[in-house]
Order: sequence, then structure tokens, then C-alpha cells
Amino acid sequence: MLLWLANLGLAGSEAAATVHVLTATDVESSSEVSSPVLTHEYPMISEGDITGEELIMSTDIEICNIALLRLGNDLITSFTDGDKGLTCSKVYPSVKKMLLSIHPWRFATGKRQLARLTAAPVNEWKYAFQLPSDLIAGPHAGYITTDEAATPSKEWKIFEDKIYANSDVFVIDYRYEVTEGRMPAWFQTLIELALCAALAPQLAGDENGTMVTEYNERAFGPRSDNMQGGYFAVCKAINGRTSPNTRIVADDIVNARFG
Repeated sequence: MLLWLANLGLAGSEAAATVHVLTATDVESSSEVSSPVLTHEYPMISEGDITGEELIMSTDIEICNIALLRLGNDLITSFTDGDKGLTCSKVYPSVKKMLLSIHPWRFATGKRQLARLTAAPVNEWKYAFQLPSDLIAGPHAGYITTDEAATPSKEWKIFEDKIYANSDVFVIDYRYEVTEGRMPAWFQTLIELALCAALAPQLAGDENGTMVTEYNERAFGPRSDNMQGGYFAVCKAINGRTSPNTRIVADDIVNARFG
């Protein structure tokens, strides 16, 4: 959906203030990023309470307002604020959940011991566990112990909104729906760009789809990138540096190859 941030402008005649979202060191070491993405511009609103710096905020309304500004629209104060507010209330949650679900973002990954249900499975498995209500994607790994040396188990399956296993303890790694205040600035920007593409037909009169295509390519690159390019690639590169490299555990295959 969106971006080579250096070229990202906002509709409107207001003077623009450059906001530094990323630094050169954020992108120079990533092989996934084909174009440097360093800065983008937000309009300065001289008579209001919002400045270019304050626009990088942490609520759903503020993120929607940045998208609206990019599309040349007035701001909203709530999701009940006229047709624009109602449209944002319908579109924003689905865009947010979609973006959280398509990549293993570290800031949205949690570990939880599941509650064991009293009713046992009909057959095959001994125990049933309730999946978390805030689950967006996953589980990515399941463990049958709370021991600090635990390794992922393959002895479990998902049925409906439950996990069945033969251990009476079960822990999962999963992606959950985080609040806006816990999202990094770079992910909020990704939402803004994707939101522009989703809102353009309704709120920017983009009948021929020009703005939809533009913002989709800025966010995810051209169609040939399969939604893995654009600013999304930058976000993946940043996310990849928030955790150490995966440790290779020695086994018979590893020993035979490198032993």
C-alpha cells in the first residue's frame, strides 16, 4: 500500500514539516529494502492544536486523522463524527487486524499458559485448552511444560477455538491484538498508508482507483512483490533486528552436515 517515504506528500495547501521516522542506520543494513525510506512530510496546521510532530500519536482516532490528512480530508474527533468517522470506524479495525496478522511482529507476540477446560475431548486427546480471546494469529509454538528449558512440542492440534493435547499443561506463543499505544511508530505509519488505500474510494473520490494503487504500492510494493515490498519491507527489516538470531539446536541431521 504505501511507500517510499521520501516521496510521501499530503494533499492540501498547508506548509509541510518533515518528520524523521527512520534513520539511515534503520535501513542501510537490510537486504530486503530496495529503496531507502527515510522521511515523509505532514502538513503543519497553524491554527489548530496539531503540529507535524504531534501527528505521530498512539490512538486509533489519531492514526485515522493522519490518513485523512493524506487524502485531503478534515479531521474527525471520534468514530461518530459524521460520515468520515463512521467510515473510519468500519475500515480501521479490519486494516489493523490484517496488518498484525500477516507477519510475526515481535511487539505483538506474547506467551501464555492456557486455561485447561473441565470438559475433555471426545476422543484422541486427554485435555482441552481455551485459546486466548485476543488471538490474531497462531499459535506459532506450543509447549507442554513451563520449564525454562522447554522446547516446542508437536503433540497438539487446534479444534475450533480450543487446543487439544495430552499434557495437562499447555503454553503457547501467539500474536495478539495490541493497543495503539504499544505499537512502534513505524508500524503506525504502515497502518496509516494501508488505511489511505482502503479509504480513498469513499473519502477521496478515487473513482478510477489511482490513489488506491498509489498507496498500495507505497505500502506493499507493486503486485509482483506479493505484498512483501514497499514500506512493509522496511518494517520487516526493523522488526527482524528486535530479537537475536535463532539458535541452531544440534541434532543428528545438523551433526551429519556440520559435525
